Amino acid sequence: MSAAKLLRQGWSGFLRALSGSARGASPRRAAEAEASASGGAFSLSALWKSVATALLVAGLYLSGALEIAELKLLDAKYELVERPAGSDLVIVAIDPKSLQRIGYWPWPRSLHAFLLDRLAEAGAARVAFDIDFSSHSRVRNDAALEQALSRFPGSVILPGFVQNANPLALGGALVSTLPLDRFLPHVELASVNVLPDQDGLVRRMSRTGPLGGHSVPSLSALLAGDTDPTRGAFAIDFGIRLTDIPVVSYTDVLTGTGRTSPSSKAVAPISTVRPAKASGAKSPVSTSA
Repeated sequence: MSAAKLLRQGWSGFLRALSGSARGASPRRAAEAEASASGGAFSLSALWKSVATALLVAGLYLSGALEIAELKLLDAKYELVERPAGSDLVIVAIDPKSLQRIGYWPWPRSLHAFLLDRLAEAGAARVAFDIDFSSHSRVRNDAALEQALSRFPGSVILPGFVQNANPLALGGALVSTLPLDRFLPHVELASVNVLPDQDGLVRRMSRTGPLGGHSVPSLSALLAGDTDPTRGAFAIDFGIRLTDIPVVSYTDVLTGTGRTSPSSKAVAPISTVRPAKASGAKSPVSTSA
């Protein structure tokens, strides 16, 4: 029985009792009189059970407990129903192995430029970075990345995000953080902001997000090739087996020694990615920090 139906039944009986009291009779006598007139179809115990149920459901609803219970049931479904990932995504990981081999952080942007060239040579269809390129680095390194982006026009996705201007004033003014202006003509811009559910977990991804005064596609929507803003958010399919998605170490791509080649894939340096079908004949690769 739905919460709305329980509420209707409970409050209906409660209001009937109050109506009898307003005419000078007690709620108990009003309920007994109605039960007698209807041949015993309405009982006092049923009234109070309905009222108690309505109050309980209303309390659960107002506290958000029903929504959380529904979300937990959805989580349980994904744990029980598992399916293989698609073959159109590869993750290039900024992993401990790569950090140790290179030996310092942050890496110069000339290194990301070299990665782009290697991925283009391997036939990657698309590259999506989940790395913040909003601040200046050394001029020659910024120039190297800009040149690499220009050699891969329209096939690279760079992230942007909005955040509170004052981290201590939630709900205040928002500011957009974008890649450097010199990079923007060569790339697609994507929003990487996410909105958690009431229990703090992220189960949905928006197809678009606000950025720089405009609405832009989200990173996940761009990788999936589904950026229709009229369709709103979509549920993350946690039933997909993440172990099916190939992962290649960043430095293995640089040296050409990776066990899984990103050939015929699209490449994206990102922190978290879900399997998503890219448009076109080739597939996406993701680089993960």
